[in-house]
Amino acid sequence: MTLVSVVQMNSQDDIESNFQVIESLIQQSKAQNASLIVFPENFVCFVAGKQRETAEQFESIQQRLEKLAHQYQIWIVAGTLPCPFRPDGSIIQDGRVRTVSLCISPERTEARYDKIHLFDVQVGDAVGGYQESRFFEPGTDVVVTSTPFGNIGLMVCYDLRFPELALT
Repeated sequence: MTLVSVVQMNSQDDIESNFQVIESLIQQSKAQNASLIVFPENFVCFVAGKQRETAEQFESIQQRLEKLAHQYQIWIVAGTLPCPFRPDGSIIQDGRVRTVSLCISPERTEARYDKIHLFDVQVGDAVGGYQESRFFEPGTDVVVTSTPFGNIGLMVCYDLRFPELALT
């Protein structure tokens, strides 16, 4: 039987402090015999307007997560991380970043999903509207990866409003 640990965090703007919480949650999950841990969006750093700064650290953050997956022999679905480049390695030139979710095995990163559906809406609250596309570039590819637990399709937040994505 595979035990999945789905965790929630109160991520802040301090990546090091967040990584202490991340490792603690992994330790707790392993103590309960979890084989897979799923982290929320922006779990490594949550700072509005500073996505590009965090994105510049994408590769080192990915390496740290891979090291933790290896150290604790656990699969990680890394909620979302801002990333300054596309899956082909090309840099996003206009200052935007991509919202990326990673599936990491104890050996390596197995899959990368770039959020497809961005939250661009007008609403009746005090803000009046949201336009993720100002800060983020959408991905284009549906991603399903094979794991020992079965196939896992990666989706993020607003993507869930588009059921056809899950049907592929």
